[in-house]
Amino acid sequence: MDSNPFSMRKFLFIGAFLAGALGAVAQEEPALVTEENDPNKQFTPISVVLNLNSTRLFDLSSSVDQKWFSRGLDVSLHYEFQFSKNFGFAPGIGFSTGNYFIDGTVMSTTDSVTNITTSDIVSFDDDFNFRRHKLSSNYVEIPLEFRFKSNPNATGTSYKVALGFKAGYMVNFHTKTVTSSNRFKDFNFDDINPLRFGPTFRFAYGRFGLSGFYSLSSLFEDGKGPTITPVALGITLLPY
Repeated sequence: MDSNPFSMRKFLFIGAFLAGALGAVAQEEPALVTEENDPNKQFTPISVVLNLNSTRLFDLSSSVDQKWFSRGLDVSLHYEFQFSKNFGFAPGIGFSTGNYFIDGTVMSTTDSVTNITTSDIVSFDDDFNFRRHKLSSNYVEIPLEFRFKSNPNATGTSYKVALGFKAGYMVNFHTKTVTSSNRFKDFNFDDINPLRFGPTFRFAYGRFGLSGFYSLSSLFEDGKGPTITPVALGITLLPY
């Protein structure tokens, strides 16, 4: 047995020092490394935006009732050019669909004097027995967005704001009627405006948020029907 008191004291001193150091390290909380604040993560310019929308048609005749469950979907793929760490510009390409459930449909009339045909959305006759009727529109779109992203907070999550504008070309418009005994679609509508454009916004926290779109173009072409404005307000998902 080693009876040297100096060696024993040295051993105890080193042991006490190591124990204290390990205790101090154990009490420190490890740094939280997340997808947004990982210093090794490179900026990815490609992003996908998915909006689940509630849709409305403004300026319809008061006799036409819109259903609360009218809905739509739009998805877009963007490539972002960064001005700085927090600001960027993101053009993209997308597709949107809108379904407007109403108790009326598109009707066309031809003036007997001018021979000009115009259209409007009018309510069904009281004796028409139907279960469900909707207008459905589908567009290929080009969205443009100016983006702001805050610095990540302690949990690695950022606030994200996007203000933009999008323009689309209609690839399909039809109505669908469901009765107690049948269902049918109608695609023959010549007065529908094939172009749609207007401002967009999005506010998100992390991967979820709210979005909106207000059309500056009417559902009908100029001179071929009343001004009817499509609007969408939705929930945003940002998969990546």
